[in-house]
Amino acid sequence: MIGAPKGWSEWLVDELLDAHAPLDWRERYEAANAADLMNRLAAQPWIVAAADIRKSTMLQKESRDLGRLAMTLSAFATFARKHLREEGVWFDKFTGDGFLAYAPLRAANVPGSIGMSLSEFIGQMASTHAFFEEVIMPMLRENVRNLPAESGLAIGLDGGPLILVPVADDMTILGLAVVGAVRMLEAARRDETICNIRIGSAIGVDPPRYLPPNSTFFEAIRHTKEYPGEAGGQRVYVIQFDQDASRRAVSDEPS
Repeated sequence: MIGAPKGWSEWLVDELLDAHAPLDWRERYEAANAADLMNRLAAQPWIVAAADIRKSTMLQKESRDLGRLAMTLSAFATFARKHLREEGVWFDKFTGDGFLAYAPLRAANVPGSIGMSLSEFIGQMASTHAFFEEVIMPMLRENVRNLPAESGLAIGLDGGPLILVPVADDMTILGLAVVGAVRMLEAARRDETICNIRIGSAIGVDPPRYLPPNSTFFEAIRHTKEYPGEAGGQRVYVIQFDQDASRRAVSDEPS
């Protein structure tokens, strides 16, 4: 479900949705305006993705031309924001070396449910990984003196209720799903999308559902801030989309 602080109708205007919701949100959700859409989405489950370019600080230090690095990051930001919103994902913000995105999920137990399927959302994470690997990584390689082995894109997923809040003349999202997605991102290595046990159980293991062809899906133990090494870590599910196996991480800890 999604909510907003009291008085949301005074600040949640169509122009804010034009900046964050899918580009065709009026047609996609058959909504007349922001208030209409908020009412329709009130009971929807949501999923959140937090993405990060691993070793971005080292990439900056190793760059031969910081202007080219800025152009490369801008190309990634432009793709992520435009492509995801074209495909039905809401885009919160680009963080300089990553992004936060979210989407309502269709649910059988919600009458008149609207939004994406879990497989569609995961598919968009796969296309984002592919764009990064096929377009952004070559641009980064051409501009660095030395390339950190763990450089690449990592994504964390979680789901749950969200709340929209005003920030200056914009809006953002808050909720445990945001915290959870960031926690999963902490545990992710390059070329990985990681989710917690709840999301992973929905995907299933034998066989996994909702994943693009040739994806690898397995349970692992990773260390997070809440469950560090001395606490034994926590169990997560790892999704690796169809990429060169020789680039898989070999270290025990995420970057």
